Amino acid sequence: MIEKTINGLLIEDDPDDTMLLISLMAQSDWPAFKFIFSCAGDLKTGLQCLAQGGIEVVLLDLMLPDSQGVETVLTVRARAPGVPIVVLTGLSDEELGLKAVMHGAQDYQVKGSIDGHALKRTISYAVERHRLLASLNNIIESAPDGMVIVDSQGMVQHVNPAAELLFGRKGEQLLGKPFPYPMPNAPSGELKIPQETAGTRIVEARISAIEWRDQPAKLASMRDITELRRIEQFKAEILESRKLDKLKDELMSNVSHEMRSPLTIIKAIAGNLREGLAGPMPDPRANNLILTQSVVRLENIVDQILDLSRLESGKAKIHSRRVDVARLIRETVAGLRLVAAPRDILIQANIPDGLPAVCGDPELFVQVLSNLVDNALRFAKTRIIIRASSVEAAPIQEAAPKNADAGQNAAAPASRNCVQVSVIDDGAGVPPGNIGDIFDKFVQVKRHSMGAGYKGTGLGLAICKEIIERQKGKIWAESALGQGARFHFLLPQYAPRSAGRQGGGSMTENEEKPKILMVEDDSDFQAVVRGWISKRYDHIGLPHGGDLMEELESIEPDLVILDVRMPGPDGFKLCSRIRADRRFAHIPILFLTGCKDDEDFIKNLNVGGTAYLTKPVARKRLLSALNELAPA
Repeated sequence: MIEKTINGLLIEDDPDDTMLLISLMAQSDWPAFKFIFSCAGDLKTGLQCLAQGGIEVVLLDLMLPDSQGVETVLTVRARAPGVPIVVLTGLSDEELGLKAVMHGAQDYQVKGSIDGHALKRTISYAVERHRLLASLNNIIESAPDGMVIVDSQGMVQHVNPAAELLFGRKGEQLLGKPFPYPMPNAPSGELKIPQETAGTRIVEARISAIEWRDQPAKLASMRDITELRRIEQFKAEILESRKLDKLKDELMSNVSHEMRSPLTIIKAIAGNLREGLAGPMPDPRANNLILTQSVVRLENIVDQILDLSRLESGKAKIHSRRVDVARLIRETVAGLRLVAAPRDILIQANIPDGLPAVCGDPELFVQVLSNLVDNALRFAKTRIIIRASSVEAAPIQEAAPKNADAGQNAAAPASRNCVQVSVIDDGAGVPPGNIGDIFDKFVQVKRHSMGAGYKGTGLGLAICKEIIERQKGKIWAESALGQGARFHFLLPQYAPRSAGRQGGGSMTENEEKPKILMVEDDSDFQAVVRGWISKRYDHIGLPHGGDLMEELESIEPDLVILDVRMPGPDGFKLCSRIRADRRFAHIPILFLTGCKDDEDFIKNLNVGGTAYLTKPVARKRLLSALNELAPA
């Protein structure tokens, strides 16, 4: 068996204890190790021996002529941090040995009850444990990933060089202070670390429970994934671009298909008219009727495409206020009954007394109801029923971030008091396999139509969905073959401003003010603007443009105010970024400039801004501009 030598130092002022310990270590009952110890009678001499090097372990008496207690351990550790310490205590000082371990000693032995075998085992274990800790420390120090050790109180105990680079701070600026960012509760998560210049570094953190200096702690292993996220975003944008290209192709195909029939009819009648110029024109009234119907159909196709485009781009403003649902249903049904009468279809409206009002746009409400009834008229046999009722604490799915992946970052359902409107027909019903796609663009379900020869555009229900969801509502369909179709939509109940939130979260008329995102490095000016507009707008201020795109994604503002001259990317560059992202390209942008050259630049170059104001800005002038760009 290979014998391993351990070179140690015994610092002990009692000659008898010294001789006893040396003799115990000379015994051959621990054959794998050979112990060679130098001796020192006081701390000063011991420190001199340590300074000469070659010492692998220290046996340290805590009661020396020139030092006593835990202070002795701290002194040795400060002089020789890489050498493990096993302390020696008296019979009545075992508690002192435990304190010494807490302050960095590897272990302790009580004089008067020391067994030679146990002493050598303690020494050899202390050496090996210290070597393992040193190896672990070397791994942490040389790791390419950032490593931070945080104690049970959340205080930073160790930071490796890679973590210093991630945080942009030296270790001494972090040690003994709280971990500077929210620590993920899960085994893994992401941290966002703002940079001094601009932008944010995204870091993937993995959290492991460990012991650090015999105390429970957490090891946070961190890797910079900023570029990975950028690549992923770039890939997603490419996929989205391809998807848009495909949608454009489908749009052109569907639109051209929808327009071909009425254009063919118009062309045919025009040809007949041209050829009949020399003689009497056959049945001109019938030709005129067909022409009118074909033109109306073309107008409907164009109008619906434009409506859907405005809704999806956010350019269609929702003017929410108190909507008397009962009155609007009665007025709409009165007009639709005239359309239904020639088809022998009865339209019934079942509206209870005291039906609550909703918070929404009345014109868009009528558009949704008209679209649903018009859709039902195509398939109903004899009857259409419109029902309305109040629903308490209905679950409504809030709109998720526009770029959220499916299944990720999904918004939690909100419970609100709502009004439900249902349009029910007694037609053939929707095939089960199509009910999930019925609100998609250009989807035309093949079910028996009672209106002979009528062909829709496949956009009406998609428009209904956009309108309802933009007003924080919900729309869905139910059907079974042979049992008709039932279309339902929910809108939140209206509550006066003084009533606040009531009964499950009703909406108030002015609950959501238009959001103004202002990028301005002058904090005093930000505060002034906030005071000017806070009664009519929600003001969100950013000191620089580094986090602009993340904020746009998070809050979806109604207007962006950009200071032209700022540290980092200036207002023109930020404007270009916004306009290059199709999710935010529709948002109005107001420039603030204090320089005549900037005014000329804005006037003479299409940088994508909507308007500009020159500093110093007057309160009335700013409010006037905001009212024009984002009416409150």
